[in-house]
Amino acid sequence: MNKTASLICITLLSACTESAAPKAAEPSGYGEKTTREPAKPAPPKGALSLGDAAPLSSVAMPGVDGAEHSIEGVKGEKGTLVIFTCNHCPYVKAWESRTVAAANMALDKGIGVIAINANDPEAHAEDGMEGMKARAEKTRMKYPYVVDQGEVAKAHGAAKTPELYLYDADLELVHHGAVD
Repeated sequence: MNKTASLICITLLSACTESAAPKAAEPSGYGEKTTREPAKPAPPKGALSLGDAAPLSSVAMPGVDGAEHSIEGVKGEKGTLVIFTCNHCPYVKAWESRTVAAANMALDKGIGVIAINANDPEAHAEDGMEGMKARAEKTRMKYPYVVDQGEVAKAHGAAKTPELYLYDADLELVHHGAVD
């Protein structure tokens, strides 16, 4: 990870970075101890790996401001933060002030930001465009809040909200995780 990506991760997501797990000692069967890395769970199907390019980055999605926005269109000089979010999720609500503050700060530091709602408003009425407009205004989002018809979220492997994808200036993934 380059210096800029490291700084972005530390600034925006300091509690999100994984710490290296200590090596576990286990018996080798002959009275000796060996060390090996603990097994890591396999990434979910469709999940991106670090270094992967942002999928469907040119797909235009309608925003609360009436304009169409894409990941590529909001790309920042120092990177791009993609936030999969919604209005009804209790975790989104709990982290809302920190998420919006970090995202607004990212804009000031040359990082592009887009918040994407991929939820079905028929399943959760407050996830409709009117609810999104009210939330964006109430929280003072300085970045686009858009509706995805499900294709961008699926291409990312996004499975929960809020879920963050941080890309470098070339739209290559440098961090994926939760708010904290």
